[in-house]
Amino acid sequence: MPEEYEKSEEELRPSAIQLSAFSHIHPCAPTQTQLLRHAKNLNSMKLTNLLTLTLLGVSSALLSLGSASAQILVANIGNTIGEYNSTNGAAISVPLVNDPGVSGPYGIAISGNTLFVANMGYHTIGEYNATTGAAINASFITGLSSPSSIALSGNILFVANMANSTIGEYEASTGDPINASFITGVSSPMDILISGNNLFVANATNNSIGEYTLSADGLSVTSSNSSFVTGLKGPHGLAVSGTNLFVANANNNTIGEYNATSGSAINASLVSGYVISPYGIAVSGTNLFVANYGNNTIGEFNATTGAVINASLVSGVTGPTSIAFLAVPEPSTYVLFGLCALMLVIGYRLRTA
Repeated sequence: MPEEYEKSEEELRPSAIQLSAFSHIHPCAPTQTQLLRHAKNLNSMKLTNLLTLTLLGVSSALLSLGSASAQILVANIGNTIGEYNSTNGAAISVPLVNDPGVSGPYGIAISGNTLFVANMGYHTIGEYNATTGAAINASFITGLSSPSSIALSGNILFVANMANSTIGEYEASTGDPINASFITGVSSPMDILISGNNLFVANATNNSIGEYTLSADGLSVTSSNSSFVTGLKGPHGLAVSGTNLFVANANNNTIGEYNATSGSAINASLVSGYVISPYGIAVSGTNLFVANYGNNTIGEFNATTGAVINASLVSGVTGPTSIAFLAVPEPSTYVLFGLCALMLVIGYRLRTA
């Protein structure tokens, strides 16, 4: 057997610094253990073959640069969750989730590869695989009161209960209650949003946005302003981008823009005339996506000017109530993976030469 294969694994192992550097290049990069395993598997291949395979992978990924895009998940009141391409609106998986445990989904939220669904019909929060749609626990949280929205902060899951006008707090990993009546006295909350240490609540009945400043651990409210934004028309959806807070007014078919720090109006009719009963909204970069409950479409607009990009980016949905973005690794991720594996193998060869 060649001498290089007689060395111990400890002698062949790349340094912790090397592995750490590779595994932290990109948030979607493989773990240190994965990198080491792949490098060891590839070590027996001829270096010329490795170079060829890596260059082919890099070339393929570079050719697709710019083609990767975020995917949007849409909750439909018709008891499904659909997945679409945010660039062209093409259906990717429709339905992604079509589970008997879904009933009147009004709010969705994603944490890593986990999708949480607020089922207003069953008074539950369901838990699903965000990639495959497979059920993890359709009754992750039970005993709610017409849950309409979900927001995540670390390991805390906030739930808006429309029927009893409360915001509950739960463990995101287990579903165990922390405080089922964390905030009371809101007014038919249709959406909630976490931005920094601020929790915003869309109060549909009294046409306002409330703001609640949370403690560092998220377990208490340090200050509040139940009338942070007033004079709205059935606010159903919230989104934030930087210091801008966007509000979907379901009763007058507009999207308003407000200062997320002061609540002052920037443009109360940023988008109008192109949305019909807007429920859910989401921002990605400079694009604003709107779930139009009234005409079963997802519209796309410029988040700065309100200009129409595509008023019917997605059509044929069934009572869309909310939108969430599913992160998709860029092609550069795979380029980095291939280069990292190759560099580790070359390192092995140099150390064993």
